[in-house]
Amino acid sequence: MRFGNFWSMGAAWNMSEEDFMKNIQFIDYLRFRSSYGLSGNSAIGLNQYQALLGYDKFYDGQGAVYPRQFGNSNLTWEKNKNFDAGIDYAFFNGRLKGSLAWFHKETYDLLQQVPLSLTSGHTSMLMNVGSMVNKGFEAFLQGDIFRSNDFSINVSFNIATVTNEVTQLAQDASGNDINIEDPLRKVAVGQPVYAWYMRKWAGVNPDNGNAQWYINGKDGEITESYYDAQKEWQGESAIPKFTSGLATHIEYKGFFADVNLYYAGGHKVYEDFSFVTHHTGNYSFSLFNGVDELMDRWQQPGDITNVPKVWYGSRDDSRESTRFLFEGDYMRVKDLVLGFNLPQKITGKIGCENISISARGTNLFTFVKDKGLKFDPEVGADGLTRLTTPPVKSVVFGINLNF
Repeated sequence: MRFGNFWSMGAAWNMSEEDFMKNIQFIDYLRFRSSYGLSGNSAIGLNQYQALLGYDKFYDGQGAVYPRQFGNSNLTWEKNKNFDAGIDYAFFNGRLKGSLAWFHKETYDLLQQVPLSLTSGHTSMLMNVGSMVNKGFEAFLQGDIFRSNDFSINVSFNIATVTNEVTQLAQDASGNDINIEDPLRKVAVGQPVYAWYMRKWAGVNPDNGNAQWYINGKDGEITESYYDAQKEWQGESAIPKFTSGLATHIEYKGFFADVNLYYAGGHKVYEDFSFVTHHTGNYSFSLFNGVDELMDRWQQPGDITNVPKVWYGSRDDSRESTRFLFEGDYMRVKDLVLGFNLPQKITGKIGCENISISARGTNLFTFVKDKGLKFDPEVGADGLTRLTTPPVKSVVFGINLNF
């Protein structure tokens, strides 16, 4: 792991420079490109390959030395095989240009803690055993919708897709995969990393106000006992299947406007602190602040609601389940700019080449697909909302002078 040898190679063909392309007037630039290479990730941690001793224990009142880390002299970097192929183009005197590419990234020698026999004195050893694949398309398009001396409209659009799949994990002595699982997710061969794996919420029993879950984790028979319900795969993972952006620039006789939009979708997010904020027992009423949705709780037979009855004490209704798993699709207005460039006949009198007055709004609006999602939808790779500060909304006024 202390050393790594990596390489890459690439090739490109400027097709627009060939003689047989010279007579095609609308093509300004056309290039095909491809690359392949090997890269590595050294973020493993210090001394992970070494067998280490610990000195922080006591035995019979005396200091003790004990084997602290099993060590693995064969430990190495995580590695990536990267391949991409694409095309870059420009048409109509630069009024339309962009690119299209396909990528395939295989990550192997992934690090995983592999269980050891307890007779070794250790529970696990860090090994390079896993692999996964990411592949997808990336596209960019920019064009002048209208272009003149006094009025112009320019629009650019980009989109990226990704498909993720775990292809290999460590195996136990019987040859079975050692899956990585927590209360919300499970890493398994054939599934995307961070795939949601949990119990499925079946709503509230209108007769008695108790929470319900599907016994098989999918559909059909239901139960009011949380631990009688099975965990099951619950659709998309935490990784967006596609992301896109749209930028528009408009100018008219010195006035200009810019709008930048961002969209992500095809994934799900989980409200991580829902156990305490939606708890219908003591957590919400004596330990933490519950959300106002608890006011819509079940109160009498026949009530139709998604909030179980309140019963002070220990409750399971807000434990990990699809009750707090939401569609993560959202669109955000990242930037909105309005401004004016003063005419040169005015700026020249005060010795400036250009004076621009503008107002910029950042993160002004966010639109979500799932109205049940209350926290900010822009989350990390783990798909958990947490109680973190969302991107700051701001409005900034500015004057830019160029001398």
